[in-house]
Amino acid sequence: MRFTLVSGAAIGTDMQLDHADIEGSFKVGRNFANKIWNAVRFALGELETGDLLRSPADTQLEVADEWILSRFGAAARGITGDLDRFRLHDAAERTYQFVWGDFCDWYLELAKPRLRGDRGVESRDAAASTLAYVLDGWLRLLHPVMPFITEELFCHLPGRTAEDTLLSGPWPTGADAETWDDAAIAIGELQELVGAVRNVRSEYGIDPGRKIELVLSSVSEPLRRALSEEEPGALSLARLSSLSVESEMPTGVPGAHVVLRSGTEVFLPLEGVVDLERERERLTEELARLQGLLASATGKLANPGFTERAPADVVDREREKVRSFEQRLERLLEKQEAFLMRGG
Repeated sequence: MRFTLVSGAAIGTDMQLDHADIEGSFKVGRNFANKIWNAVRFALGELETGDLLRSPADTQLEVADEWILSRFGAAARGITGDLDRFRLHDAAERTYQFVWGDFCDWYLELAKPRLRGDRGVESRDAAASTLAYVLDGWLRLLHPVMPFITEELFCHLPGRTAEDTLLSGPWPTGADAETWDDAAIAIGELQELVGAVRNVRSEYGIDPGRKIELVLSSVSEPLRRALSEEEPGALSLARLSSLSVESEMPTGVPGAHVVLRSGTEVFLPLEGVVDLERERERLTEELARLQGLLASATGKLANPGFTERAPADVVDREREKVRSFEQRLERLLEKQEAFLMRGG
């Protein structure tokens, strides 16, 4: 309840709560509480007392560890600034984004194989110490807004005694965040890669459970670094069966082509994954439909009777429609050339 109220209390806005639907009104806080409870429950099964006593700096940190430490430091500084200015809504939102997104959705997923010991003892100790440090830290950052659940979870961490409490512990400063900026860039590019693959899967309606191949070319150095240590995580997060780096993109093979901001080229072979003929037909129909809509909107704007007599906002909306149709048409034409024509 507290989290829902604080996170929804943005300056200058009214909060709408339905007394007849308590479950729906407070679902934001409920879902977040469930998320952090499950995250800590997972951590409790992986951590030992020594993991909380050992500083991450005393271990052989890998790129994912450095990235989450960088993100945590930035979050800690931002949240502290928000609280100092009494911007409680911003503090709650920033904490939510870090815990749910960076920590749960990304770091935990990347760290799971290492926590199992799949990459050796040193890798496991680095991941466990980093996990313990960051987990302890965000419980402290979240404590002003969700004191009951954070205190309960904190007390269950290995090595805690009855005298240990969040009320008397140190506040995270995030002072060392810049130390790991290179790792932040590397994992940022890995996230962009996984996001691009997920978008292609959604666009082509590929079964979420089906694993597909991925080919990369012109790979940037930061992404190479991320993949050198976190390729298993990328395969899992993007639901890939394999990932290969080639000097050039494949030709004569039907597939989807994406270029990341770094210039890295991404190609997903789709023969046998989607119905190519059906996709050709769908694309042709969509192109014809968009061309018709564009011609209609362009013709309307070319009519002086419309542009001179219609209200300005109506004319502006029509111009915006034309821009939208042109952009969508351009994307479809690129898709037709890069994907459908690639297959002949």
